[in-house]
Amino acid sequence: MEVGIDIVNISRFNNLENKQTFLKRVYTTKELEILKSLNYKPSKAAGLFAAKEAFLKALGVGINGLILLNEIQINYDSLGKPYLELLNDKLKIVNKMGFKEIKISISHTKTIAQAICILN
Repeated sequence: MEVGIDIVNISRFNNLENKQTFLKRVYTTKELEILKSLNYKPSKAAGLFAAKEAFLKALGVGINGLILLNEIQINYDSLGKPYLELLNDKLKIVNKMGFKEIKISISHTKTIAQAICILN
């Protein structure tokens, strides 16, 4: 089992509609649609970012190109519980590392967003 955690200042995600290069580098098409529908709500964007970072930390790779941030997609089930999906066959990399299960949790206050990821 491995654990990763990340915390970010929500203020870093203000005015995202003006940061298209950043948005495309970090978020998937589906996530961008959600963010746009929420008028690029900073707390939502920060939470998604923190979850991706927590996953990469749990994996032990950080942002090094093995798995790009926009290949990590955060989805929500019918009850609003977040779960992580990997795009472009990146799940194969995680499975080869011995991990079969990915769990995440995202939380935020008015000023910070944080996420934790547990790999089993």
